[in-house]
Amino acid sequence: MVPEKFRGWSFGAFLLLLCLFSSAAAPAGSQPSDALRRPWELPHVLELAPGVNHLCAITLDRRVRCWGPGMSDLLVPAEVRRRAIQLASGNRFTCALLDNGQVRCFGDPLQPALRLPFGLTGIRALGAGTSSVCALGQNGKVRCWGEGPPEASRTPQAGWAGWKDLVQIAVGPHHVCAIDRASKLHCFSAQNAFGEASVPAEVQEMDVHQVALGDGFTCALDFSGQVFCWGRQDGGVTEVPQDIQPVRQLTAGQSHACALQPAGRVRCWGSNAFDQLAVPRRMPVTESIAAKINQTCALAHDGALTCWGRAPGLASDPLMAFFD
Repeated sequence: MVPEKFRGWSFGAFLLLLCLFSSAAAPAGSQPSDALRRPWELPHVLELAPGVNHLCAITLDRRVRCWGPGMSDLLVPAEVRRRAIQLASGNRFTCALLDNGQVRCFGDPLQPALRLPFGLTGIRALGAGTSSVCALGQNGKVRCWGEGPPEASRTPQAGWAGWKDLVQIAVGPHHVCAIDRASKLHCFSAQNAFGEASVPAEVQEMDVHQVALGDGFTCALDFSGQVFCWGRQDGGVTEVPQDIQPVRQLTAGQSHACALQPAGRVRCWGSNAFDQLAVPRRMPVTESIAAKINQTCALAHDGALTCWGRAPGLASDPLMAFFD
């Protein structure tokens, strides 16, 4: 718990004081303890939104907290701090869905994703790629903005003009997928270079519970806990390990995917170039997972946060919890 006299301080100021105190108290040449390397002062987390090189989270007291290069609590708009119900992060930006169905984005002012389309209201869910964002409205339709694939600035896209009654949206670097009310999966890509937007026949026939998108690949989870991946073949991400199933939740980074099993264990597969598959051995029982680019983060049932892999600028951040 934060001591009474420190309440009301910014988290950054308290962390700085903690580090200065620890440095002064530790003998010369000594190594910091595990307690000081773990985010024990970070308020417990309800939802996590990893970006390309930063992290944002909704804490148990419904506050939005952010850290990483170019991102801090100071950039979070006042109305977002207490009203956000979902977050979606990309390259140097984060967008928040508020409790009134409106969207607010913040971060690097040069990011096109911060330029929201006119009349964006009545939103029920968000998804973010590297430089683009898609919003799913209460009317079941999709609106996208930003730059780069999937050429989101031109909406509605001809490729998804026929999509109706959508309930879930996911955005990758080069494609968008959505699940409709009948649990059927729809995907669109302006390029479709690796067939990532071409839904296989067996997946078209099944009821899809969740979809996760990476760079040139798609993974779908059905209601029985089975995972199907297709698209880019290099890196092994489309080769789903059979012993991970059944699965409760699915997430994907740039070239890896991770699954949360019913007992709270996390398994990852695909590229391991940045230790994306190095799931910490002594990690608490996990409730939810989220990945972006080359990092994955897991939330425990009590809101404790653990991350692994690599996010530029975050590898040595004291807020990153590693359990070797």
